[in-house]
Amino acid sequence: DDGVVVVPRAEAEAALDASRARLAREETTRERLRSGELGVDIYALRRTLADLGVEYVDSADDL
Repeated sequence: DDGVVVVPRAEAEAALDASRARLAREETTRERLRSGELGVDIYALRRTLADLGVEYVDSADDL
């Protein structure tokens, strides 16, 4: 967002490359979300949530 970052000159190219790679990954994720894929699948959270005992319901009637 807004802010200032200080990068040593010797590390500037690597920082720029890393920033560009992150932007590309984020855009890919946004595209996947727009296409309807769920964040829980994109970030491989289903197993973690299952291990925590999270149960999925389709409606409040299932509670």
